[in-house]
Amino acid sequence: MNFKISEFAKISGVSPDTLRLYEKYGIVNPKKDDYSKYRYFSDKDVRSVLKSRMFRSYEFPLQEVAQLTKTKDLISIIDCFEKKREDIKEEIKRYKRLLCKTEEFINRCQNLEEDAFKCTIKTKPSIYRLIQTKENALLYKDELHNIVKHWMDHLPYTFFSLVMPKEVLLNNNENNHHSWGLAVKEKDIKRLGLKINECAQYYPQYTCVSCIIKEDGEKEFDNKCLCFIMDYIKENNYEIIDDLIGEIIVGVHNQGQITYYLEINIPIKEKNMVSKLIKNELN
Repeated sequence: MNFKISEFAKISGVSPDTLRLYEKYGIVNPKKDDYSKYRYFSDKDVRSVLKSRMFRSYEFPLQEVAQLTKTKDLISIIDCFEKKREDIKEEIKRYKRLLCKTEEFINRCQNLEEDAFKCTIKTKPSIYRLIQTKENALLYKDELHNIVKHWMDHLPYTFFSLVMPKEVLLNNNENNHHSWGLAVKEKDIKRLGLKINECAQYYPQYTCVSCIIKEDGEKEFDNKCLCFIMDYIKENNYEIIDDLIGEIIVGVHNQGQITYYLEINIPIKEKNMVSKLIKNELN
């Protein structure tokens, strides 16, 4: 029997648009009436639709589905499925990494209010970082634009970071020199296949004074909000040895205002570290 496309769609359980797409890829070949221009599908076309739907259920792209429905060689079909198996394994690995990242984000957010404005000592991993702004003005550089999209495509394994120079931290005036940009942990670069060019700055692993702060998104970030961290560093006899490196964790909108939660990390060492080492050696 021959069926019009609407009738055949109901019988085969697929939409008319899907049938037209299958026709485009040569999966089905309905007969066309030259006079009425109607397409007529036969009982045999159902088999092609069923085969194609089965292959499609394994998430093969339609181009491959079309090839599989016409393949008479069993070995070729097995080869396609073996490749699909490897693709699925890689996808599972990707989702496992994403699951870990998701759980990490949830854990950080659940403790943000509790951890806010509490100084701790942490070892922060080495990172590479792009400078995308200077004093909140976007930078326009061809060599920068060539790499930014590549890094953006790898969020959330790349992240948005803030850097404030050590000199600004130590300055008590209202100097507001800082920059924003994408960053990535050094250990993730090879796994992600990230490109590194002259725009990427390197920051080695450091022991840091670390703290979560809350910032009004309408105001410019400056060193005045860091006074309590600077007091903590002074009280504990630490010395700042490099630039502040911050990370935007999340932004929360409330009644038209946005509050950003930032993790601030300031690399430090103990001022009397040398004397301690000498004393330890003598003992």
